[in-house]
Amino acid sequence: MTKPLVDTIVSAFPAKFWDDLSPRFFITFWTLSMYDLEVPKISYDREVDRLKNQIQQTEENKDLVASKKKKEVERCRLLQERLLEEQLRQDEHVRRVRQRLEKERDQWFQSSMYSKSDQDGQKEKSTDQTCFSFRASQNGDDHSVSSTLFIS
Repeated sequence: MTKPLVDTIVSAFPAKFWDDLSPRFFITFWTLSMYDLEVPKISYDREVDRLKNQIQQTEENKDLVASKKKKEVERCRLLQERLLEEQLRQDEHVRRVRQRLEKERDQWFQSSMYSKSDQDGQKEKSTDQTCFSFRASQNGDDHSVSSTLFIS
């Protein structure tokens, strides 16, 4: 993360706000998307299966001229190949993001957040209201990001 971004975020909130969580967590939390946290394997599999079926139907279609049949099969195979390559790239991206999150997560929350002086859980509630609850209430994707990040 760049220092100018952290400085901008820090200056946008009162100093007390940062007693509960780190700017790094705040920026990480609000910039992640489901693309960063999870590969939609079911969607990839479904699309690859659809292309396989399309190839089979094309090959079995007696009404198509051989050159058009060959061209359509090649198009579907190329799409299939691109999808599989994209899935591999996304797998690698998610792996790298999760590695980074694992490495950073011990520094996200300030140690004072877990002190015994916070008997009523006000700091945890503040963080929950500032980040998790608010983002989870925005839309389905934001809810999924909040849940996935919180559970991870």
